[in-house]
Amino acid sequence: MNLGGKDQHCHPRSASVNNVCRLGAGAILVVVLAVSVGACGGASHASSTRSFVPGQDSPEAAVAGFMTSIAKNEGSQACAYALPAQVSVCTQFVTTTAVSVAQWSFGNSFVYGDQALVTLVADKFCAGGSCMSNSDPNKGLPHAQNDFPAAFGQAQGNSSSPAVPCVRINGQWYLIVL
Repeated sequence: MNLGGKDQHCHPRSASVNNVCRLGAGAILVVVLAVSVGACGGASHASSTRSFVPGQDSPEAAVAGFMTSIAKNEGSQACAYALPAQVSVCTQFVTTTAVSVAQWSFGNSFVYGDQALVTLVADKFCAGGSCMSNSDPNKGLPHAQNDFPAAFGQAQGNSSSPAVPCVRINGQWYLIVL
């Protein structure tokens, strides 16, 4: 099932409210899995022991909002943290797909301008019959700023990466779910 049109790879700088790369239902599953397993202003790494209040002031806050809503089985609220142009497709997916998560926390994050990756750690996360886990707080993160564009591109549409791609638009952080 393709919810977003023709499958394609996105260049890291191409995601915006009006220019969203559309990867389809599989990509939403990837983000739901990554966000549930493993957000996101200059290059930085964040401590894996920190907690974040749901919101959109930081990538981690956006991911916290998404995760908190998923854990409460509130799919429509979770998608409020997706890019505005992706909210309706996200809502359709998360409200019709069985999702469960056991013991999740934040790994590290890497911020590169208006883009970021946040790694999540979880004992077990399942969505749509697929399950995964992650114990590496750096999985999917680049080792240096020069490596960020490749890591960001790989995190989009990669079901084995617990790194969640996020973008900042007009001062607010959003998850890329398509």
